[in-house]
Amino acid sequence: MLLIGTDSPNAHIPLEVRSGNENQPYAIRSRLGWAIRGPIEDTHASNVINVHFEEARDVLLQRQLERMWTSDFDDRAREDKNGLSIEDKEAMKMMESSITQENGHFKLGLPWRDRKTTLPNNMVLAHARLQQLKRKLSSNETLHKMYTTTVNDYIEKGYAKEVTNIESKSKRVWYLPHHPITNENKPGKVRVVFDCASKYQGISLNSQLLQGPDLMNSLVGVIIRFRQDKVALAADIEAMFHQVRVREDDCDALRFLWWPNGNLDQKPKIYCMNVHLFGATSSPSCTAYALKRTARLCTFI
Repeated sequence: MLLIGTDSPNAHIPLEVRSGNENQPYAIRSRLGWAIRGPIEDTHASNVINVHFEEARDVLLQRQLERMWTSDFDDRAREDKNGLSIEDKEAMKMMESSITQENGHFKLGLPWRDRKTTLPNNMVLAHARLQQLKRKLSSNETLHKMYTTTVNDYIEKGYAKEVTNIESKSKRVWYLPHHPITNENKPGKVRVVFDCASKYQGISLNSQLLQGPDLMNSLVGVIIRFRQDKVALAADIEAMFHQVRVREDDCDALRFLWWPNGNLDQKPKIYCMNVHLFGATSSPSCTAYALKRTARLCTFI
């Protein structure tokens, strides 16, 4: 199911031809197998129109064809910085200037729209949303156990930690509501999603962050490059967002409330995330940037 052009003539050499009657399709066998050519209906029918691209006079049709070749099958590099918006360029500068390595992981700062901005104390909102979560977990013991396991796993792996110094000197302290997301294809597991779009006094964490450029590879390009070599490899990065750390001075903006060991009868404590989040508008760009940086540092033979 790949497009093979005429620049590979050996693939199109006819090895066998089988024809029918006049004005009927005929079959050609090449090294690629059998292919049928010719009309599929009566060519004398009034509702049949044959169009050659170079001879097409329909401007709309020609534009559609041009768009197909320049967009749908475009495999040009997506890292052309001249095509980035002003905000994307600013986000790239922040990522390039803040990236460091620590214990085998890259660490990136959050791409703030304005690093001098201050955030209001939204603890009230975080407590209100935590009570909603408490009612949900109290009514579903299975979900409660899975959610507790996931949060405890975050803490054990260093993705999150308890905040011991509540009075931070940072001007950007923010408490993130969180909720569970389940996937029927992954029974027994639950993902903790932080609501970075929740607003307090008209402000949300996402509204203060730059989204950053789309650094993901074009799927069309990936498929087309499968032709280049004999073997193609595919892999999955476990918890990709959580493999990229956040700078310490930005972690206070990623605080959340949680009960120790998931005990809903205890007083909730304050924790913060040390990694980029599912739900933050900047996470896809930041983690993709770290992934590309990793690829440049590694050479596979």
